[in-house]
Amino acid sequence: MQWILPFLATSAMAADSWIEVTHRDGCTYYVGEKNDSALVPVRASCDWPLSATKLQHLLSQFDNHHLYFELLELSNVLSTDGDGSLVYQLHRLMGMPDREVVVRMWAAA
Repeated sequence: MQWILPFLATSAMAADSWIEVTHRDGCTYYVGEKNDSALVPVRASCDWPLSATKLQHLLSQFDNHHLYFELLELSNVLSTDGDGSLVYQLHRLMGMPDREVVVRMWAAA
């Protein structure tokens, strides 16, 4: 099964309030308030028809996200520590400039 999602990023910064921005493919996307570092946290809440255990296993493999998310051309774990991983992602959409980001990602139950 392949999931087609427009964009998924995780920020190490927690937002005090979340603003709902869109729905797509069983997910609701939210943005938080810009923090002191000018970072804007993004969150997705999804309801997919597969077991939580299987989904947790798949999504915790951050270097495989490009296999599941249509707009991710590349997803590479740069480093991992006890608090999570830094992950380089290349987002590619025809007609738009490529977007390169490094995001802090972690698995949460």
